[in-house]
Order: sequence, then structure tokens, then C-alpha cells
Amino acid sequence: MGQSKSQKLALLPLGDNAVLLPGTSLRVPVAGRSDIPAILTSVYTRAKSPRPDAASISIGCVPLKSPLLGGDGQNLIGGIEEKSQTQQDKESIDPGDADKSDLFTYGTVARISGIQGRRTDDLALILEGTRRFKIESFIQTRPYFEARVTYLDEERTFHRREVKVSDADCLYSC
Repeated sequence: MGQSKSQKLALLPLGDNAVLLPGTSLRVPVAGRSDIPAILTSVYTRAKSPRPDAASISIGCVPLKSPLLGGDGQNLIGGIEEKSQTQQDKESIDPGDADKSDLFTYGTVARISGIQGRRTDDLALILEGTRRFKIESFIQTRPYFEARVTYLDEERTFHRREVKVSDADCLYSC
């Protein structure tokens, strides 16, 4: 896995055990989240064109840490029954109130493909994952997270194996 240069990116903590991966879509409810309007305002004012297309705007999506995994996603030793009270409290964190210590160190860049909903309490962002990144350092934490990130260039290597099949084998398995 190679890495490219680092850049600034607005981060959106994901709640409810949500994870966005490259090539997938995710619906993120806006209600009760003060960070989402702040992120959208910031990215749209920084956009190069006066009326940017929503699809050209990117943000970073980062899941909240699990008490059973480290910040880099590695399994921690021990079972569920060994969780401390502090870890149990962290499970119920509201993503809008998250602290930088509550976030994984890896996330996915998302393209905003639209906003869904008819009422203000029913609005949701529709995000499409494009590529992964690693958080290097935080630039700000309020009113929304912004960090310096390094994009990960994932190499996809597929191994091809040639198998010779006789005509007799093909009668039963082909």
C-alpha cells in the first residue's frame, strides 16, 4: 500500500457502528448534528467555483472507535466481559459530540452525492466512498473536525491461477 502527500480534509465522525468503504454509499442523518452544517458551509465557501456541484465536494468519514479495537483497527486482547466502565461509556457517544480520541486513525474520503429528505428533521447526506486515508494530525476539533491526512493508494493485486481440467472432470463440475 503506497501513500501520497498529505492534505487538509474536513472530517465527519460516523455513528451507530457505521463504516463507509470505497465503492459503497452511506446515508448520514443531519438532525441533531451541529458539525454537519458547519462542515458544509466551510467546504462550499472554500470551493473554487461560486456554485460547486455537490458531487465535487469531498469530506472524510471516520468511524468512532470500538472498545474492542485500537485506533488503527487492530484487535485488542481481552473479551467483552473485561471492558471497563470508561469503555462502556464510549460506546454510547453521539458522533456530533465526539472528541478526537474517540475517532479511528483511518477513514474514507466521501463524495457528497446528494441530500435526501423533505423536512428539516428528516434530512440526510448521501455519501459515496472513494478512497482511504490516514489521519496524521488534527488541525481543529470544533465546530467540526479538520485534519491533515495522507491518502492511501491501495494496490489491488489479483493472483491468477491456471487449472487444467480434463473433459471427464468437466462433466461433473463445469
